[in-house]
Amino acid sequence: MNKLRFLFVIVALLLSPAAAFSSDGEQHLDAHGDPLPPGASARLGTNRLKHTGPIGWVDFDKSGKFIGSTARDGSLRIWDSESGRQLKRIQLDLGLSTSGTFLGGERVAIAAGDGTVALYSHTDGRLISNWRKLGNIICASPGSSIFYAATSGEAKRVNAFSGEVSPLAKTDRRMDPVWMAISSDGTRLAWVGFNRGKAMGRADTSDEPSSLLLVFETKTGRLMAERPFQDGNCSRPVFGPSGELFVADSDGVLLQVDTNNGDILHRFGEEGAAPCMLAGGGSELVRCANGGLVERFSTGNREPLESWQLSSVDILQHAVSPDASCLVVAEGLHLRLFDLATGIERPRFESHRSPIASMAYAPDGKHLASGSNDGQLLIWDAQDGRVAGRFEGHISVVYGLAFTGDGKRLISGGRDGSIRLWDSETTKPIALLGQHEMAIFDVAIAADGSRMGAVTADGTARLWAADGKETLRIKGLRGVELSLAFSPDGEAVATAGRELQLWRTEDGKELNDWREFKSPLTCLAFSPDGGALAVGEMNRRVTLFEVASGEVLFTLDGHLGRVLDLAFDPSGKRIATISSGSNLVRLWSVSDGSLLDELGGYDSLPMSLAFSPDGKHIAVGGLDTNGVILEIPTK
Repeated sequence: MNKLRFLFVIVALLLSPAAAFSSDGEQHLDAHGDPLPPGASARLGTNRLKHTGPIGWVDFDKSGKFIGSTARDGSLRIWDSESGRQLKRIQLDLGLSTSGTFLGGERVAIAAGDGTVALYSHTDGRLISNWRKLGNIICASPGSSIFYAATSGEAKRVNAFSGEVSPLAKTDRRMDPVWMAISSDGTRLAWVGFNRGKAMGRADTSDEPSSLLLVFETKTGRLMAERPFQDGNCSRPVFGPSGELFVADSDGVLLQVDTNNGDILHRFGEEGAAPCMLAGGGSELVRCANGGLVERFSTGNREPLESWQLSSVDILQHAVSPDASCLVVAEGLHLRLFDLATGIERPRFESHRSPIASMAYAPDGKHLASGSNDGQLLIWDAQDGRVAGRFEGHISVVYGLAFTGDGKRLISGGRDGSIRLWDSETTKPIALLGQHEMAIFDVAIAADGSRMGAVTADGTARLWAADGKETLRIKGLRGVELSLAFSPDGEAVATAGRELQLWRTEDGKELNDWREFKSPLTCLAFSPDGGALAVGEMNRRVTLFEVASGEVLFTLDGHLGRVLDLAFDPSGKRIATISSGSNLVRLWSVSDGSLLDELGGYDSLPMSLAFSPDGKHIAVGGLDTNGVILEIPTK
């Protein structure tokens, strides 16, 4: 099937469905022991350490037993640091969260970009207090009742128990606060400001520093130290256990700064990659550089301790546990925990890290393949949702997947321009069928396994025999998005873009050319008997054609947005569709086009679906990065 070609700027539907129960009252659980949504028999992935929007803040509490995080999904979540299990989800009544800090009395404060700060109980989710225009950056000593908030040019002290707010310090420097940190004894506050005007190229700021590090005495508010960074940004400040202050400059070099005068006492980590983020815990300093490189240093002698390549993407948010035993990093929607002594992930959850763009069942129904926007290609046990293997090769969105009829091979294609053939049992590559400059929009395999096909962004459809030899090219296809599908007997292939066309696979002769559609076509599928062809459109409609005559049988209307994917069930009696604007899977009757059912159970925007070979389940994946296998109700 042709899948979603680009990620819509759309807010995922943030639903919190009740847990699923079987007919005898037994609760359905996923492979990790967490409740499944209603109607689901398995989850492909996990909800542990996962938000439904990009993560903006993460930190440990004083004990190291809990992790707090906020994200663009508007939630604050509290996690068990050992198991990764979600202990509490709090829906924030705030704008975009920018900062947070754990406090004493099982409280956590969260700041938003508009300066609102809200105080919550992280055990029961209760809102305790909130302050308007207090600050968009906050920090506190672990377990303290006092926290500090900063806005442009001003820092304030707040008593979280009494609610009292008092001014701490002011500066006339035109800097927007981006980071704050407080020493372990609570006597020093480090504040990093960013010169937004200079970043925007304003002439009146050309002589000002790009960023500025200020250190205040918390008891009096007296400015103790000032350190400008003229031509680059300064990282998050980190205090060592004895009050040492560390930052990284724009080149990634680590600096120890004198808190009394701002002088640089030591430079180290000269080989650091820029830019980078710093975090500290115990007697260790952790530098996370672009590209996912993580390095440990001693705060005492500043010597490097260890380094690991923990991720393939930039780490923008991370935190170190108070005892320096564990590192948590944010990666898209997910948090990942690593043992700082070994670099080993704990616990390790096998799942996609980006939205799922394509799915396909193996013919025996025991396994399911899925491809995601970051090029990850996984195969799952369809019974319990555990990862059974991974295919290494794609580096960008996997748009199309299809198994051969015997289930022994899998073909995949993606934005990286590669069309790959895999051994589905060993996950080893068999052949690279093509490497193109243009993206691969869709791939397909004839039911008898005799032919394979792919369509590329340059408007060309290519067909191969089972041995990988190219047999046909069809050029001149029009459309921003292109799809293709083989007829069940493999004797014809349909292509869709601006037009819907049918071609003979033997010689490329055009068999039918339907009218040019007013709306671009997004996906298509043949019915199992080959008598009908369903086409999804950008304009919220699915049209069913009779292949022999080319006549329209009926249209399926009522979708809330563009049709993203569709599939016939194995009997040919039903068709399933998904569309933007809804998290529902719609089931339609092929005999008369009536709507039979709407299946929930997927918590976000679906992008891909696949029927199980027995027609009893539908696998759905999308923006959530997880997939679910839904049971189709019998009526």
